[in-house]
Amino acid sequence: LRSTSGHSTYVFNCLVSWSSKRQTLTARSTFQAELIAASSASDNASWYYNLISELKFIFFPGMEVIPPIPLLIDNINALNCAN
Repeated sequence: LRSTSGHSTYVFNCLVSWSSKRQTLTARSTFQAELIAASSASDNASWYYNLISELKFIFFPGMEVIPPIPLLIDNINALNCAN
């Protein structure tokens, strides 16, 4: 049985994308399903981070370093593994 994973991406407290889909891999536990979902969410966040980094003169004028994008996970074991 495959899990459904979903994530939403916010930039400056504004929803810019969301996704909800059936996972292509079959996870053997909730922990594995959460890691698969976190991987998909981090790919999406990475894409937005790179976009903002390229346009930092618009979003963060005068700043050299862009603040990191937090990844929020609701499973304690998956969160500990991701950190």
